[in-house]
Amino acid sequence: TDYCQSLLGPQKEINLQSVKKKLAKKLVEHKGAKVKEYVRPSLDLDPAKNRIVDNPQAKASRLGISKNENPHWWQQGKNLVGKKEEVKKSEKSIETMFRIASANHQRLSGMADNKAHIMISVNGLILTGLISFLVKKIEEARYLAIPTIILLTVCVVTITFSVLATRPGITRGTFSREQVLSKSINLLFFGNFHHMGYNDYDWAMKRMMNDKEFLYESLINDMYWHGVVLGRKYRLLRISYSVFMYGIAVAIVSYIISFTLIK
Repeated sequence: TDYCQSLLGPQKEINLQSVKKKLAKKLVEHKGAKVKEYVRPSLDLDPAKNRIVDNPQAKASRLGISKNENPHWWQQGKNLVGKKEEVKKSEKSIETMFRIASANHQRLSGMADNKAHIMISVNGLILTGLISFLVKKIEEARYLAIPTIILLTVCVVTITFSVLATRPGITRGTFSREQVLSKSINLLFFGNFHHMGYNDYDWAMKRMMNDKEFLYESLINDMYWHGVVLGRKYRLLRISYSVFMYGIAVAIVSYIISFTLIK
């Protein structure tokens, strides 16, 4: 594929250069052949940094070959180095994108949990007050029964949806080797492996890390399902806040009517 050629092509070129240099030395030693006929000074390898460097002038100087003799090879070396750098930049951009998206999802999930906690706490206090004070006085003030029932219903429904928004899902926590080989399992989500043995998980993770396509698919899968969970959380929270907002208004209006008209 084009991607594989761009990723592995430069290293392949370096390996070819190494073999041709050895061959050229042998030919020079035994037959007196010219080095420039066998060696292309397009790429060089920096041992200190263990990477490809575009240094045709230094190599040409060692081999006694000028730039004008092989301009095509000079340009080819520069193109290969440039392509290698583009691939590295592309991979770094992809990693940065996944890191930012994951951090955003984590932050949004934390915000959703905090909102749910606020709704549970507020409605819990209201329920405590209703049960402690108003319910005892309903026998004496029958006109407060309907508004109190409305307020109790609003608090219970709001707490229910808030708890549903934060309730964790139950997963099987296992995977098979066939799923790993077919790349149909997300090993980055704990719910898919928490019941597996360490050796099985270690084997699956090492296989995923050695397969870049599998790794990216797992990251995409993890991001997608995290987004699905966030969508469910915020949908339930929206219902909870809506019930609380409109329910409180209805309950207050009911209390006002009971105090002013029915009493």
